[in-house]
Amino acid sequence: MSIDRIGKPPAPAPAPTVGATQASAPFEVAAPGGAGAAASVDAASPELDRLRSGELDRAGYVEARVDAALEPLRGRLAPDQLELVRSTLVEQMETDPVLVELLRQAAGPA
Repeated sequence: MSIDRIGKPPAPAPAPTVGATQASAPFEVAAPGGAGAAASVDAASPELDRLRSGELDRAGYVEARVDAALEPLRGRLAPDQLELVRSTLVEQMETDPVLVELLRQAAGPA
């Protein structure tokens, strides 16, 4: 018993379908946030402004950003689950070398 096509040339490509048309417009993806989003790439968060001004230290900045990130989950997760997610995010922000470097670059010199 043999397996079909082993040791044989590849099968010919299927013939194009008669009547097939190409798309008239290229595929496009809308920008995140909808059509009315006017946020600039360079726009800093209020927490980042407070960090840069010295009002917050880096740990306070991480806590504030994690709290802001968890806001949509409040009321959807149990408090113990929310605390687990929160502690995991804080730990990642403080220990992941890439995130530490991004924070250093965003905050400027300590």
